[in-house]
Amino acid sequence: MPAALTALLIVVIGLLVGSPSPTPALGPDAPARQFSAARATPHVAAIAKAPRPTGSAAHAEARAYLLDRLAELGIPATVHTGSVATTFGVSDTGGDARYAGARVHNVVARVPGTDSTRPVALVTHYDSTPAGPGANDAGVPVAVLLETARALAEGPAHRNDLLLVFTDAEEAGLLGAKALVADPDALPPDAVVVNVEARGGGGPTIPFETGPDSGWLIGLLAEHAPHPQAGSVVTEAYRFMPNLTDFTVLREHGHSGLNLTYLRELTRYHGANDTADSVDPDTVQHQGETVLALARALVSADLRTPPVGDSAHFTAFGRVVHHDTTLVVPLAVLAVLGTALALAGAGWRDTARGALLALLHPVLAVALTLAATPLFTAGHDEFALYGDLTDHTTAFGVLLVLTALLGAALSALARPLVAPRHHALGALVLWTALAVATALAFPGASYPFTWTALGGAASALLLRARRTALTEVLAAALVATPVAVTVLPLVLLLPDALGFGLAAAATALLALALPLLPQAWPAPRPRVTIAIAAAALVAVTATGVAAAPEPAQEHRPDHLYVRDADTATATWLSATAGRGDRPPDGPGYAEADGADDLFPGWTWPFRRAPAPDLPLPAPVVDTRRDGDRITITARSARGAHELAFFVTGARVLDHSLDGARSDVPDSDDPGPWELWVRSAPPEGVELTLTLAPGRGRVVVLDRTSGTPPELDPDQGRQGPPAIGAPTASDATCVRTSEDLP
Repeated sequence: MPAALTALLIVVIGLLVGSPSPTPALGPDAPARQFSAARATPHVAAIAKAPRPTGSAAHAEARAYLLDRLAELGIPATVHTGSVATTFGVSDTGGDARYAGARVHNVVARVPGTDSTRPVALVTHYDSTPAGPGANDAGVPVAVLLETARALAEGPAHRNDLLLVFTDAEEAGLLGAKALVADPDALPPDAVVVNVEARGGGGPTIPFETGPDSGWLIGLLAEHAPHPQAGSVVTEAYRFMPNLTDFTVLREHGHSGLNLTYLRELTRYHGANDTADSVDPDTVQHQGETVLALARALVSADLRTPPVGDSAHFTAFGRVVHHDTTLVVPLAVLAVLGTALALAGAGWRDTARGALLALLHPVLAVALTLAATPLFTAGHDEFALYGDLTDHTTAFGVLLVLTALLGAALSALARPLVAPRHHALGALVLWTALAVATALAFPGASYPFTWTALGGAASALLLRARRTALTEVLAAALVATPVAVTVLPLVLLLPDALGFGLAAAATALLALALPLLPQAWPAPRPRVTIAIAAAALVAVTATGVAAAPEPAQEHRPDHLYVRDADTATATWLSATAGRGDRPPDGPGYAEADGADDLFPGWTWPFRRAPAPDLPLPAPVVDTRRDGDRITITARSARGAHELAFFVTGARVLDHSLDGARSDVPDSDDPGPWELWVRSAPPEGVELTLTLAPGRGRVVVLDRTSGTPPELDPDQGRQGPPAIGAPTASDATCVRTSEDLP
């Protein structure tokens, strides 16, 4: 019916108009109390001139810049140093790796409140990966905190203490955060935390991780942020992802708070193209105004007894809708009751056939997506590294259109067996089942299923009661609105969050929702639908492939130069080289199963090639035994700020670094034990081990970023990002080994 179609268009137009875009970046002349991206971005340019891994000269320059800017703002800051040992299980190269910081330097600034009820901490990290300048991650969050502090200082004195915390060595294993929670003078244990991150190169800033009892913080975001964006399905999903940030450590130590990030343009993440020139001012503006709004609300509030409980929440018409998670199950029960009423008299066989057809659509959509993905990704080196394209907008849009056309053709072909009404009712059964399952297992992720099931049930009941032009309009609105508000935003978010390689999750969700819509109006004739869908499938696919974006950069494999000082031999390794690729010097790469002879325990399938032996000095190592404990002192003879220790032949029972004992038990794995020490000082480090009986041997190596310039004149070129095996990306290592006493 035209009236029903009009209702759907009204809903879609309402979404577009009712969800305003974030305020464009404000200029340097913006009001002093407002956040200005133009005032913030110079900070990004200042600290993101070059990679700044912890311990590097650029890293020290960034720390000095922070101290200078805070001093200009009149905010006293101190540098908290410490040694940290920690572990994260299996490394990216297959070994049982640990990561430690010999000297981590956290910058902490404090603005006292007038009558503090609880401290508020704005947190981000100021180091980057060795692979790129880290303009977005985390140059933008650093700039956001500095500009937020400036804007807050322009207003009246605030009630609660405010801490600005810039952690060290986040990229090296959350080491600065580990040192932070061990030092109550740096971060009070009751501080409310807003951690600011960037995982990509653009998009709105959203909460993607929450602390315990954080529902009230979502309420503050909804009330005070000028353009809030949030979805509890994101925070629910993040709990099952392997990603870690400083907030992971803070949350585990009981801190309440939010973890904020933006997600789009994944291929700028941890890469050489994450430069200051690539930073989007509108993205900076949205993150900044969100953080400033939260900070203003928190430093002014009474935080002595914040409400308990978590929330289910989503963005609709430019606002965040939120309710306590205790309502999740009752809403799912209501959806079950509504669906039961809608199914009354429908015939269970017809409904079952409709449910099977509704389930078949996402299955076929996934198959179609997986089949079409290689057409869009062929020749894109960035896809192999990230599972995403530099710009996946066109390709993903084509997949969505193909999914919709597939659904139309499938529904038309099955119409002799399944009427549109039973197709929609069968889909409603599936959505209601998902609503119940998620309400019980994943409360934060239940809202798209529950509200869609409620809308679908209400639409079916209305049409069964009376079918007129008016009821068809209302029925179309009832089912289309929750789909448009809760499902479509999630469909569009998934490729940004997961990458184009997992676009099948988005097309499956869309395919599951589409059968709900035809119940509100009669479908066109089957033959017409099939003909249109078939022609459009071919046309859209051809258009999508032709419009695929150009590859982000010319393929260039990474190279790792490894010198064994004991044998005076050297080797090229590459984790990303393809067939026909050559090292900077010498013959082509050969296949290899791993690099266990150089890095004990590494099982990554490196390609190898012989390399000229350069007279690079080995680390200086000394070992001594005191009872069952062995102390190893090591320093780099060539100024490297990264050391690694591999122990074989005897199991490590526990370890400490420069007197700081690891608070994570060592593995029972009898394989090689691996520890990487970041930010090693020139005088070296002292590692103390307790070993089980056995004939132990230690390999010690140092690592510097970049391959030897005399062998690789292009080593300063932009290389691939540090995704996959970052320890092995464009670096020089020198190793030596000896038996333990």
